[in-house]
Amino acid sequence: MPHLYNSQPEVPIASHHTMPLSFSESQTSQTTSDGSDSEGSSSVTSTRDNYFPCHWKDPKEPNLPKCQKICSTREKLRKHRLKHSRPKNCTYCDYTAAGRKDIDRHKAVHHPNEASEEGVNKRQSVCPLCGQKGRYDNIKRHIRTRHKGKI
Repeated sequence: MPHLYNSQPEVPIASHHTMPLSFSESQTSQTTSDGSDSEGSSSVTSTRDNYFPCHWKDPKEPNLPKCQKICSTREKLRKHRLKHSRPKNCTYCDYTAAGRKDIDRHKAVHHPNEASEEGVNKRQSVCPLCGQKGRYDNIKRHIRTRHKGKI
């Protein structure tokens, strides 16, 4: 692979790419928005402004690989790291997810009766042409693919 910045050292990206290194930061504990330290080890290595890999490692599961998520900004990386320190749990099964919206979507699909009692499923959209119900993004796609040119 040709190198764009030959004068800088290289750092591996994922498993098969390399990019020149221009920013490096490491930390073993990170402070969350509530002021507490999250457990785990993470590091940031960036080759340019749009490359911020997570590399978070769970101290409770040392055999699991590091997180491979790559974010385009520091802010997106910060928000992504919150997913490691604040996982959400489903109240009806052992499913965990990064955020409340992910849990709500899981409940609506896998626990519809319980979800409707909680009011999770209230934001369903309806196709104006045939009445099909679903999430807004799915109904948008449904209209585009099933009712081409009718709206």
